[in-house]
Amino acid sequence: MGIVACKHTFQEPRLIRERDKYLSALDAIIPAMVKSGVTPMLCYGSLLGAVRNGEFMPHDDDVDLLYHDGSTSYAEMLANRKKLSDALVAMGYTSDLSDNLVNFHVWDERGGLDLFPCWEEGTSCM
Repeated sequence: MGIVACKHTFQEPRLIRERDKYLSALDAIIPAMVKSGVTPMLCYGSLLGAVRNGEFMPHDDDVDLLYHDGSTSYAEMLANRKKLSDALVAMGYTSDLSDNLVNFHVWDERGGLDLFPCWEEGTSCM
């Protein structure tokens, strides 16, 4: 399969090699997020790969989901982010939510996903 340069490391194209595993992770996490009251969507390299390649990009090394939970401020997003993380943990996911980053990772036996919250400030989404 070869080695590709990813953002985080040099590796085999893991998302391509483990495609079914990551698609299964997406199939499970999206309904779990909706059940938790957020609207998830592909973003960043995951969205670009889906649109441009029709699959994961060989040099991408993670699956990115942007979500909106109705927050209208940064502070509200932080509180809601914690609620989402807790809800996903209660559903069997592991979360690395921290105060150091806005985004966080969740994973289970199928694989991990990067979650990026967005919120509205006035007329702009952040």
